[in-house]
Amino acid sequence: MSRKSRLLRIFLVVGFVVAFAGYFAFSTFFFNPFEGRLGVDVSALAPRDVDFYVARADLADLFDEFPELAVEERLSKSPAYATWKGSPESAEFYQQLGLQGVVTELRTINDQIPLGMEVLDVVGGRDLAIAGRFAGPDLAQSDWAAYATVNWVGKLLIEGLAFPSLNPMAQQGFTVESAGEFVSVSGGGLPRPLFLARIKDVAIVATSKQWLDTAFENQVHQFQDSFLQRALYADHIANAPRSREADEVEFFVNTRAAFEKFGKGGDWPDDKSQDPTARFLARFFRSGMLNRVVGMLSFDGGLNVDLHGELSSELMSGMQTQNYRINGADQGELHERILPYVPEDTALLIYGKARPGDLLSTTFDVMEPAARDLVADALKQSGKYPELQTLIDELDTSLKSRFAVIVRVNDYPISENDPPNDGQPVFAVALLTWMEQPDKIEELRNTIGHMGTRIGLQPIKPEHSSGFYRNKIGGYTQYEYTSLAIPGTGVIVTQSTPDGICIVSNSVYMLNHLLKTSTQGAPSYPRLTD
Repeated sequence: MSRKSRLLRIFLVVGFVVAFAGYFAFSTFFFNPFEGRLGVDVSALAPRDVDFYVARADLADLFDEFPELAVEERLSKSPAYATWKGSPESAEFYQQLGLQGVVTELRTINDQIPLGMEVLDVVGGRDLAIAGRFAGPDLAQSDWAAYATVNWVGKLLIEGLAFPSLNPMAQQGFTVESAGEFVSVSGGGLPRPLFLARIKDVAIVATSKQWLDTAFENQVHQFQDSFLQRALYADHIANAPRSREADEVEFFVNTRAAFEKFGKGGDWPDDKSQDPTARFLARFFRSGMLNRVVGMLSFDGGLNVDLHGELSSELMSGMQTQNYRINGADQGELHERILPYVPEDTALLIYGKARPGDLLSTTFDVMEPAARDLVADALKQSGKYPELQTLIDELDTSLKSRFAVIVRVNDYPISENDPPNDGQPVFAVALLTWMEQPDKIEELRNTIGHMGTRIGLQPIKPEHSSGFYRNKIGGYTQYEYTSLAIPGTGVIVTQSTPDGICIVSNSVYMLNHLLKTSTQGAPSYPRLTD
């Protein structure tokens, strides 16, 4: 064997020994460089019985500078959000929930990461979940744990905490103590001690050691008693339809526990409010009925929320029980029956199911007595409705138990042929209901129109006999009722569609807009789905 061959062999052997020793030492003191990932969602490490859970994948797109959300800049351009952000109600909301304390705690953690890095540098812009239990009237008092998938930098930082010579936190006023599989960090501006551990590529930061113990136990028992296996999470998040990126914000809240700890929130909307809208909503929903909420939130092309709730039947009225027994709307139903009518620039879309008679009777119940008596007297004079209940019963059988509300900015052009109005700025609103007996609806439209001045209708022009107009549009009759008492537009217009929908709107332009959106679509009348 030549000298060069021997030297090469020696170098190879020495190199192998050094590499093996280095690998062995690194694996012993830090972590195995070749260890795999956890292999399941981080929710598998959280306890099954948490009070709240928030998670998201692809964190790099969620934050501009941790913990500031990237969507904050887009939201700040909205006048409504800017008004809310600067309002006393917003400040009170943040103070009551202790959100500022939570943000401060997250900033402290972020600022103490060495080498000028941030949380996102450590977790690699991947998954993050926060689970917790409410512990008092302030959200900042909650007992919580954060679970984040980390890259090799994050693994090294966590394992390096156990070695004072490698840990710069001691020089910054922190006390770091190592105890087997976890380390505790206190002092240095932290409001309370934090406990850190790692399971493969998932780092855990918690306010108590119990969270770490549970995570290790879940791993040993194949995650059988974890939050991942909770039925609500499995049904409405883990197995629910997701975007291709699966980057929605996942959330779960035990609202019952929240109301009990915070001491408020269970009586919204107020059924004794001076606002008729609040009293109307309170007849169908009170926050105290809600046990748990689970769902997903995304900001792709706007704010999208998929929300599911568990209700307490013992806290519901008979009317509420009957309406909540009606089958909810699924995605197929929404796409088939509603979305063809919804313009691309819609500001708000509501699709729900409720008994028409209950909706109408509740509307009359929350009206001012004088206004209700005025409507009742006008209906009685028609000779067809001796009392309000007669009208309620007729509509209850004439309409199906589903409805939609479409709201958009009222930016339609003004015409000299428009009815006089009070000039109030209002949204363009349309109510869509499905007809069971179209002939009854047609009869009611004519009955209302023939009441004329008895219900305050006023003609557009003095030479017209009344404020009731019927126009043929595409083979269908469009009914207009004009009056200065109608805010902003001075008109209520209604028309039936070929597929059995009754549309009622405060804008002739919007009603025609919906019809053309349904029949033509893009490019002239693009839909929300486009």
